Amino acid sequence: MKSTGVVRRIDELGRVVVPKEIRRNLGIKAFEQLEIFIEDENIILKKYSNFTKLIKMANILVDIIGSNFEKDIIITDREKIIATTSKYKNDYLDQPIGKSLENIMSERKRVIENNFCDLELSVGMLEKVSFVVSPILVNSDVMGIVCVLSDKEKVNDFDEKIVNFIVSFFNKVVEE
Repeated sequence: MKSTGVVRRIDELGRVVVPKEIRRNLGIKAFEQLEIFIEDENIILKKYSNFTKLIKMANILVDIIGSNFEKDIIITDREKIIATTSKYKNDYLDQPIGKSLENIMSERKRVIENNFCDLELSVGMLEKVSFVVSPILVNSDVMGIVCVLSDKEKVNDFDEKIVNFIVSFFNKVVEE
């Protein structure tokens, strides 16, 4: 375990402040959740993601929908790509999300682009695609993004339905 050299006092309510520098280095933002573990005599804080439990399920869902309907799909949590169809798996799986997806996430709106344009899926990695991208909102919190991409034909109503299905699925699973 790496020592930071930082010492903090626990207040009368049992709270401890995680220093700004550590939060910045780990990408922990205000109001994000931390998971608490005990290992021997150590207390371990880990960034929490509702999707941590759902990554396996997301990959199964993407594989089934992608292969049955011949669609390219990407699912992210708030920071990285957690599931993708085989076409994008080698380049994008576990990579940090790009500015295009970050912007869509922060705007909290579905984006449909029928024209082929550059979409930054991961940092510095552009794809010229037509796409439907929607944030996954659970209890008004953005949990991630679902993308259906096409580099051959324009996205259509069916692609929107696939995105709606996946978003609804995760909303239901995470809320329960």
